[in-house]
Amino acid sequence: MKKFTVFLFFSLFVTIIVVLCITNNQQLTINNQQEFVDTVEIRKNAKLLTFIDDDGHTSFVDKLLPIIKEKNISISMAIETSRAGTRNYMDWETIRECHEQGAEVLNHSKYHIYSKAESEKRSKDDIRNEMIESIEDLSSNGYEETSDIWVYPGASAGATVTICSKVMRCGINSSGSVVNDYEFIKMHKYGLKRFPICNHMTNTLEDLKGYINQLNETPGWEIWMMHSIYNEMSEDFLNDFRKAIDYCLENNIRIVSVKEALDFYGVINENKN
Repeated sequence: MKKFTVFLFFSLFVTIIVVLCITNNQQLTINNQQEFVDTVEIRKNAKLLTFIDDDGHTSFVDKLLPIIKEKNISISMAIETSRAGTRNYMDWETIRECHEQGAEVLNHSKYHIYSKAESEKRSKDDIRNEMIESIEDLSSNGYEETSDIWVYPGASAGATVTICSKVMRCGINSSGSVVNDYEFIKMHKYGLKRFPICNHMTNTLEDLKGYINQLNETPGWEIWMMHSIYNEMSEDFLNDFRKAIDYCLENNIRIVSVKEALDFYGVINENKN
């Protein structure tokens, strides 16, 4: 009788443990599901803005680096690795100094020969090898984390996009003029769009506010393409740019680097897995 009682209590104890485990697992599953839903909603409603200055010209130091320090924001530099240290281009030491001040360093190819016509003349192996070389150039200079963030140095067409999708974490177009909303980012991470700013044209403060208002109306990730080397990026424009940054902050728009945005949206380089 005593053995039976012990067995009964033991069986009851085991049953209680099993029930508790099942209940906890069910609750954990529910919590995970809710966490996933909450994360998706946060990503869908976010308003992120990124500034990318193309090519790596020394003009970045004179025009944009002071704004990075003044406004405590990140502005990204898309670097053509073979031109670093040549006439009118930042050398690696200057790039490092800008990075230490808050500038992000991105991949803008090695030789910048990716127009649609040029791409069609090149072999896939040639394009792929150059992409890998540009990754190696950036990695060897300390920018491995962002070496696979590709800023197309021209038209994102044909083989270039295909190879980019097999090598890089994402691909950012030369233009596009659209807010990349959550669904677009998930489906088109190798065709992300940019608004051209001061791209052989003059942009007023009202123009800049108009782009920002589009982000207010359509939450997502907005990317601006800039060329500090262009004459249109004048002192007047830079003053308006400062005011546009303040306007972003007034409207609860987060100014982020490309890597910060990719991490936020959960965009990974699947080619590394």
